[in-house]
Parts: sequence; C-alpha cells; structure tokens
Amino acid sequence: MLAARLPGRPLFAAVTTEASLRIDATAVRHTGRGEIRLGRAPLFERSGTAFAAGEERDAATVAAMLKQAGFSATLSNDMAERMLRKLLSNAVVNPLTALLRVPNGALVHTPARTALMRSLFDETSAVLEACGLPRDARLWDELLELCARTAANRSSMLQDVLADRPTEIEAINGAVVRLASRHGADAPYNESLVALVSAMRGDDKEG
Repeated sequence: MLAARLPGRPLFAAVTTEASLRIDATAVRHTGRGEIRLGRAPLFERSGTAFAAGEERDAATVAAMLKQAGFSATLSNDMAERMLRKLLSNAVVNPLTALLRVPNGALVHTPARTALMRSLFDETSAVLEACGLPRDARLWDELLELCARTAANRSSMLQDVLADRPTEIEAINGAVVRLASRHGADAPYNESLVALVSAMRGDDKEG
C-alpha cells in the first residue's frame, strides 16, 4: 500500500526482536534485549530485496541513529525471509498468550501448552514455507529461546486484550489464513485463533 501511494520513494522495513511493555500513555519498559534488522522493504511483485543505488547509505544512517539510542541494528538484504520468520513467531506467541492470559515464558511451563504451540508452529511454518520461508529445523528452537529470553514480557496482543483494545489478530493469524488459501491449503488452528481472539474482546463489534 505504501509503494502504491509513494511511487518512486525508497521504502525500508525493519524487524526487531526487542521486547517492551507499555506501562501507561507515556512510559514503556524495556523487558528483553534483541536486535533490529533493517533493509529494503520487500515488494513481492519484484525479485530480490537488495539495496538499490544510494539506498544502503540512507538505511545505514537510520541504523546509526538506532545504535546511538542503545539498540543493536544491522543492515540486511533478506528482509522478505526475516519478515516471514517474524510472522511465524508472532502467529504462535501472540494469540496463545492473549487467550491464556499469560506472559511469553509461561507458554512452555506445561506439556499441554508446549504441544499446542508446536501444532500451531507446524501449521504456520508449512504455510510460510509455501510463501518462500526456507525450511529450517532450528526455527522451533529459536521460538523456544524467544519465549525464554522474553519470559516476563506480555505480548502486544495480550496487552490489547487486557486493555480491551482492538487486536492485530487479523493482521497476524488472519494473514496466515489468507496466505494458506492463496496456496490452496487449510490453516484450521489459525482460523480458530482468529475467531476466538476476535470473540473474546469483540473485535467484530460495531463502533
């Protein structure tokens, strides 16, 4: 949408594993260190996401500002893959923490929760592999590591549910459902989570 409305303008994307917790309207607590990858925004109708002439310099300027602010930021030429990996982790962690009303680390506290995570992970990773995500056996271990590293963090979707705000369920798991349909596949776990999270806070209510 941005590319259509800003023709000819360079567009960058960033993926972060930093964790935070909004305390109130003006305060945010940093709850887990991570890294920021910055690169050319992937437009899937063109091939590749390598920097064009001059774009790498502009992206490096942004990365330098982030580093000055205390973050870890590096440039990347594979933003499409990084965004799919981020979608995978968000599609598993966010809706489950919101439904169970637990912080990230609590998802692995019981075998039942871990099994549910695994089923959702397997379904979602299969859909995203059809969209170009390379198959990587380490992705599951990375998800478990994410939960451990951000154990005390409340996901953005959990925070929205607790505050009775609209959630990102349609933009996250809803996107997985739409991608599955595009590739002729089913995504029943993701479909169920969209329905459940929408129903629990009334995302589909009028007004």
